[in-house]
Amino acid sequence: MAKVKCNICNKEIATWLYMPSGDCYCDNCVPRGCSCNVYSFTEFPLEKEENRNYIYWNSDLTKYTKELTTDSVYYEIVDEKYRRFPCCEYDYDENGFDENEFEN
Repeated sequence: MAKVKCNICNKEIATWLYMPSGDCYCDNCVPRGCSCNVYSFTEFPLEKEENRNYIYWNSDLTKYTKELTTDSVYYEIVDEKYRRFPCCEYDYDENGFDENEFEN
């Protein structure tokens, strides 16, 4: 089955789909980082999970660290390379999307 290629580089298999538009991205080209993935400690107490990476944000979301500090007000789960995830409006398929899924 043929796989959809990234709309940006047109080289890699698209593993991310922006659901509102149908645009497809590879892991290297997908826009990363969105406030929908950032959680306040006061609203969502952190319950760290094993084998998950986190970054910790200051109060005005201008600086983050990999370690929890006294300035940390927000947290965000990140991938194994400490890259931020795309917006929650993206769907992910590690095997890529079949071209026939996009035929009209």
